[in-house]
Amino acid sequence: MVSLVTGGPTGPTDVAGDEAGAAAPDCLICQKHAGAGPLVSPHLWEDDLVRVSHIPPVDEPEAFVGHLVIETQCHVGYLDELSDDEAAAAGRAARTAARAIRAELSAESVFSAVIGLGVHHFHQHVWPKHPGTPDRYEWHRVDEWPDAPRAIGDELEAICDRLRPHFE
Repeated sequence: MVSLVTGGPTGPTDVAGDEAGAAAPDCLICQKHAGAGPLVSPHLWEDDLVRVSHIPPVDEPEAFVGHLVIETQCHVGYLDELSDDEAAAAGRAARTAARAIRAELSAESVFSAVIGLGVHHFHQHVWPKHPGTPDRYEWHRVDEWPDAPRAIGDELEAICDRLRPHFE
């Protein structure tokens, strides 16, 4: 389930590193970018500023199909701490992700949220409302629909293979 929270911490990010943007060893997203930790998942695209990947299965055996995440390459805690270039890159990546999801997964709609809790490394979620999702599953709960498409392993990688060309 995607939770919505308004507000969040303000001021400098508490980062274990000697310089701004340095990888924080305790950060799950920094670990993921190094190929380690519980968040490692299929990677779709990256440039010098952001990377896009599919969310891994977290609390379920399979991942909700089409739930992508845009993360800054550098350790930046919150939306208000992004450089202008990072903010623009994240925006372009989110738009591209939404277009890819709609085109390849026939999504009825595509949602996006920056929540800023849990892992203090900027990440923006982009996810679909799959065809047939009952209206009682509000936009932030579409992944709770029991019949929503889910995948893992080779099946999830095949879905990512369909999405990747949209980023080139």
